[in-house]
Amino acid sequence: MDVSVFYNIKRYNDSLSAKERKIADYILEHPSEVIDLSISDISNQIGISNATMVRFVRKIGFDSYHDFRISLAKENVPVDMKAIESGSDPISLAFDRTKRCLDIARNRISAEAISKAGDLITKASMLYAFGVGGSAITAFDFFHRFISTGIPCLFNTDFHTQLILASQSKPGDVAILFCYTGINRDSIDIAKVLKEKGCTIIIVTRDDNSPINQYADLGIYVSGMTAPSEITDTYPERISLSVIVDVLYLIVISKLKDKSIKPVKNVVEIEKTRRL
Repeated sequence: MDVSVFYNIKRYNDSLSAKERKIADYILEHPSEVIDLSISDISNQIGISNATMVRFVRKIGFDSYHDFRISLAKENVPVDMKAIESGSDPISLAFDRTKRCLDIARNRISAEAISKAGDLITKASMLYAFGVGGSAITAFDFFHRFISTGIPCLFNTDFHTQLILASQSKPGDVAILFCYTGINRDSIDIAKVLKEKGCTIIIVTRDDNSPINQYADLGIYVSGMTAPSEITDTYPERISLSVIVDVLYLIVISKLKDKSIKPVKNVVEIEKTRRL
């Protein structure tokens, strides 16, 4: 399984000892340097024993220091101003970072959670799609896909309108809320309103430690966390949310079977009339 160094350092941070946290801080501050260091080199650099370094890499999910360095090298794709100014190929930078994010997300996605989400969506009295900021793009993509299934579906780009829609939800309805960071206040406020109304909430977010996850009836976690970036924010990582839209669409179509054929064909026929 592909393991993310940056993600697991964050995930296991609370369980790290003082010395292990010192290692974690050094790696986060100097990822490019660590790639070229042997276990003795980095131990001497930080001031810890080789045994402590071995315990650390195992604690964050790696069988050996060698495996840890390989993963770090894959993950540390530099997408910052220095990389751009140095003449690095922007095509490779963007695609390599995105591929890495998707590889990690693929290993994070739970087949059980996807199947359960499909069951909830197919039985929904009303299906709502929510997302704020960049996640609103994904929410619209979800809405655009799912109106072809025949399931009643609602979405609006305006945050205040989303709050109104959330306030009108009820038990038996299902809301899917996209929030990659899991810390967006507007998204959390929408989740609070949905929870108060008894609406079933599926939250697609970075990881199960995200603050927004406390409101989820079902969580789908797609962390593609890579090295920090100065100029791309979380855009490569957000692509994993878009892939989830495709995955959910396919699972719902498979569960609806014959019920989905006519609505989908109707959409296809309508779209054909708009083509030259």
